[in-house]
Amino acid sequence: MTVVPPPKDQPTGIHEPIEDDEWTELETGETTRITPPLSGFKWWWILLGVGVLLIVIGAISTLLSALDDEPAVQPTATATSALPMELPTRVDGFTKDPSSVKALGSEDSVRTISARYTKGGQPVFLGMLSQPESDAKSALTAAGGVDLASSGNGAWCGVLIDRQVNACSVWRNQTAIIVIGLTDQDYPELVSIAVKFSEAV
Repeated sequence: MTVVPPPKDQPTGIHEPIEDDEWTELETGETTRITPPLSGFKWWWILLGVGVLLIVIGAISTLLSALDDEPAVQPTATATSALPMELPTRVDGFTKDPSSVKALGSEDSVRTISARYTKGGQPVFLGMLSQPESDAKSALTAAGGVDLASSGNGAWCGVLIDRQVNACSVWRNQTAIIVIGLTDQDYPELVSIAVKFSEAV
């Protein structure tokens, strides 16, 4: 018995391989499409896109971190000129004794100048300028003041340990004005003289 093969154009009943874009009829009668796997070229583009996205995210994160770490701009303090190191000739009815003027220090350190002030020919207080100083309290401490107390108007008062007399200090333009009592003046009286002294400089 001779078997005659069917013509090439007729189906043989054997399933042929399904091409990538071929539509085929399943036994259920439903029509479906076989999706081919992604080619190497498409994977390359996907990986490239992910890499670019990661770089952008990293750059944004670095920028935000830099902005957070940037120190806040501090306001610039207005520079003020120091008071002249010249003692006033008169302060509220008190007269400077020229023979008592003493100056200490140099341009590279704290400088002081002082003199006695009299009234009716009698010594009443010792007036002193000291600069540069940061505040009245530290200047009075450096001059030997102890038991310091705030006395209003930004003034500080205490007792000079070496002389055991009252003294008060006010501060203005990098300069401490220290008034040392010579006649047992109390703190309010010395503060009043110190304020008028600073206004007269």
